[in-house]
Amino acid sequence: TYMEKQGLGSPGLWNGFAWRMTEINQHLDAALDRINQAVNSISGEEAKTRAQIMDTQAEVLWKLGRVEDAVDVMNQCIELQPEDPYYQKQKNKFLGKST
Repeated sequence: TYMEKQGLGSPGLWNGFAWRMTEINQHLDAALDRINQAVNSISGEEAKTRAQIMDTQAEVLWKLGRVEDAVDVMNQCIELQPEDPYYQKQKNKFLGKST
């Protein structure tokens, strides 16, 4: 759409908004809506980009207390970027394990 071409409502913008909401622990329901929109719009993106946006989705889910959903998303990130240790660290954080 025109707005997306202008960068308004883009996955990157939604991702930034959602991540910021996890940092300040506010508006997490709105953050989940936006990050879900971002994830649904990135199917054609490269694996690294998809994993980065899905990482934000997992973080929001975790902050909302939806640990199992967060771990499921993080497992997908690990599949997309198996060589990146960050995603395993995130999964361990969600599970309450020290790294």
